[in-house]
Amino acid sequence: MAVRFPFSREVVGSREMRDAQELTRLQSGDNERKPLFVLVEVKASLCKMNGPWTNQQAANMQRVLRRLGFTRDERIIHSAAAALYEHARWEGGSVLVQYICVGGQKSSELATMYDQLIQIDWRQIGEFMFERFSSHPEKTPSGLVHDQWPKFGREFGRWFVGGGKQRGQMEAGRAVERYVRDGRLQ
Repeated sequence: MAVRFPFSREVVGSREMRDAQELTRLQSGDNERKPLFVLVEVKASLCKMNGPWTNQQAANMQRVLRRLGFTRDERIIHSAAAALYEHARWEGGSVLVQYICVGGQKSSELATMYDQLIQIDWRQIGEFMFERFSSHPEKTPSGLVHDQWPKFGREFGRWFVGGGKQRGQMEAGRAVERYVRDGRLQ
């Protein structure tokens, strides 16, 4: 679970970093931007939604929506849960809740079942990171903030400056896929 507030941004030096379009386009649909709550399911291989998030009888979606804390109104909680069970997305008056699946491969079955589900594969993540490091070299190992990152971020940064940049964006996507599968970028 995570939340992205409507005016969230990161500025490095004097330049604003561009966030992933999969997220920013969700908040730009109408004139009033809303906080975006995301429920993310991560799998090494095929994107999948675990049973607790698809079994309406268990009412787990209602539990997690209560925990997010954007309303006390049980009617809204149940309405949001119903929409998430059916579409993987709910938009209320002042908030948006989106289910996202991350994995090695997108699921055509999930895409058919949930018309508003967002699926992101490891290749897309690698390509996004490649673009981020290319446009903001200060985010690489010789830059300002790299050492505080978890192991994968540090390793990807070293891969990038150690020749990955010359290999290109598509190879960055394949490198992330290898890392998830084998635990190494090369």
